[in-house]
Amino acid sequence: CVARGAVFMARAAPADRPFAPAKEAPVLRTSCSDEQREALRSHTARLADDVLARLTARENELQKVDEDAAARGEAFNALEAYVLEMKGVLSGGRAHGNKLEAARSLLDSAEDWCYSDDSEAANTEQLTAKLAELRSGVEEACPDYFDAVREDRERLEATLKAESEAEAARVKLEGKDDHDQRRLKYPERMKKVMLNKDEGVGLFKDGNMEVAISRWDKALDHCEKFVDVSPEQQAEISSVKLSLFLNKSQANLKLATEISLKRAEEAATSALEIDGMNSKAFYRRAAAREKSGKYAEAKADLKAHPDQEDTAVIALTKRVDAQIARQAKKEKQLYGNMFG
Repeated sequence: CVARGAVFMARAAPADRPFAPAKEAPVLRTSCSDEQREALRSHTARLADDVLARLTARENELQKVDEDAAARGEAFNALEAYVLEMKGVLSGGRAHGNKLEAARSLLDSAEDWCYSDDSEAANTEQLTAKLAELRSGVEEACPDYFDAVREDRERLEATLKAESEAEAARVKLEGKDDHDQRRLKYPERMKKVMLNKDEGVGLFKDGNMEVAISRWDKALDHCEKFVDVSPEQQAEISSVKLSLFLNKSQANLKLATEISLKRAEEAATSALEIDGMNSKAFYRRAAAREKSGKYAEAKADLKAHPDQEDTAVIALTKRVDAQIARQAKKEKQLYGNMFG
């Protein structure tokens, strides 16, 4: 040990010359001129500027990749949502005509294409063109259905406009924005909740997602106006609110725009705040996050899903895992030669 070594060396030293530690090695010093120092500083600055420029260029490149990926993801989501929506329309018997089989064939082919290598290689423009081509083919095969949808939408828009004008006139006359703050009895208030809820379901089935969502929002507003409720009544209110949030999440998923996907995620989160183990809420939030490019968060939701054997969960998990692996590969390629 160090202590024993010190004792040994002390004994080995002559009595008249006590042991002393070794002297430090001399430090070699060099000097340079002011010109040399300035040249060194300039060279260092040039190196720093060069590294900064390369990092900035790489950052811009990565940002462009992210923007392109987001645009492509939105185009893919629109195509996939249209396929799923129209397959639901055809399977639900809401479309009629002698070309329905042709429409089904187009949709089946488009769905297969969505999960093929060709789809993975397609860019935003190609995905947009694919959707336009599919829309054209399906509308040609089911003209009566789309004419009916347009007529329904026009009637609904006219009804909503009339309601809005009537409400504006009432507010102008009464001077207040909310005339429904009355302390209604529980059955009367619940009747208003269920009326809006059921109207929303009917609109959803007819493909009027935006109006359906507005009805469910009204139902949720009424849910906040209950007074003096019992524990049993509060449990019923919570159950209805859970259903409304799940419906909102599903309708927003079908719209598949950037803002609607955010709303689908938020509605599913609200559902989970009521029922923390709700399988539909976990799946719909995972689907919204997957379509928004939030693959890690979608993966977490899928892992938390109560039924890991559900076929839809398994299929979505495969898609999310593939996106995570693809993303990691791209990042490795982009960063690999940064300083090379």
